[in-house]
Amino acid sequence: MAGVTSSQRELGWNVRILISSSQACFAGFYQQDDFVTVATTTTFSTTQVATMLNISLQRRRDDRYLPIGKSDDNPLFKTVPLRCKKRPRTASASTSRSQSPTKGGGDDDIRDDDGFPETFIPADEARPIINEFRQSVIAGGHSRCAISSQGSAWWSSGVGPAVQAVHIVPQIHWNVFPYRGQGVAPTDNISALKEAWEQTWHMSNGLVLMSHLHQCFDARLLSIDPTTHQIRAFMPYDVITGYHGKVAYLPEHVSRSALQHHYDMCCIENMAAKRQLGSSTYLRSTSTTVLPVAASPVDPSPGDPAKKGQPQPQPQVQGNQSDIQSQGDADVTPQQRLAKQPLSPPPSENESSRERLWRVGEVYFTDAQEAERKRQEGWNVIEVDSEDGQDSEGSSSEEERGRPRKRRCTIAD
Repeated sequence: MAGVTSSQRELGWNVRILISSSQACFAGFYQQDDFVTVATTTTFSTTQVATMLNISLQRRRDDRYLPIGKSDDNPLFKTVPLRCKKRPRTASASTSRSQSPTKGGGDDDIRDDDGFPETFIPADEARPIINEFRQSVIAGGHSRCAISSQGSAWWSSGVGPAVQAVHIVPQIHWNVFPYRGQGVAPTDNISALKEAWEQTWHMSNGLVLMSHLHQCFDARLLSIDPTTHQIRAFMPYDVITGYHGKVAYLPEHVSRSALQHHYDMCCIENMAAKRQLGSSTYLRSTSTTVLPVAASPVDPSPGDPAKKGQPQPQPQVQGNQSDIQSQGDADVTPQQRLAKQPLSPPPSENESSRERLWRVGEVYFTDAQEAERKRQEGWNVIEVDSEDGQDSEGSSSEEERGRPRKRRCTIAD
């Protein structure tokens, strides 16, 4: 299914909310069978409150809201794919990786888009959690769709084709999973963030849905009321309107807070479609700088062949490191800061004199004390070779994940 645009959602409104009859609507929703009534809306206490107008309406940003299919912009929250380790192919190995839905598949249950935040969860710890999710959801959902109640296989146990185990709160939105039933996990609390990610992959955050209803569910076109379990169609799409108002088939263990989160996001996505927020969800710190991965001293004329062979003058650095950091680092450009760093010595020189670099996910550090502080806080700090961008284990993390090594975020000393 192609992504549904905000304009297309606006076309689905049959109830529009206005400031006055002379102005265009600023919000709306789709109403069917009196599903939303005056009794379910906020009651105004006085006439004055009921008639008060706010001419300069601005859409408020909900801390829980993330766009469909997009993760948080915070580089510390990025997830990386948990792909199966490559195995040598043999002549007898089949080229098909398809598998029966009923077969427990080990790593075969892990998909390319299944990711984990490597910033604080090791891959070996994430793998079994991700691997168990779909099997647990299918078993707990009695192998049939929660909305259509269809999909039970004609054999003794298992699910039929086009039946899928899905996340209520999407796996890429793990950091806004309702933390202990309310709000979101504190961004500086590793234990809370880890709990939020684990709850995203718990079977209580899962439903069994037919594949086409899965697409509509992820597109926030329909949801399930967390209290009444009634299905709510948010758009007049004939694929889903037939289920509107019916009671969903939900196992007892399904998380009510996860359902509430999805329902709220559907309300925001569809009712506020006319007033879009900015694309960025993360305000980058002023100490974070985007630099090329292959960091090297700045060449004043990279396009001049006549100057290619000339050695570039190096800055004269005097005093200890603490004196250098105290000399107005706020006024130093990223290029000048890189020029301060000593060049990587030849392999024959002492290893301790080499420039050292650490990373937490896609955020890089050149300050050993900052890296150690992050490690003590619980972040997964990895030492990186400053010359070729490889981890200390000898492999490039970006290349292993199938992403080109083009840019990185660097935290200044």
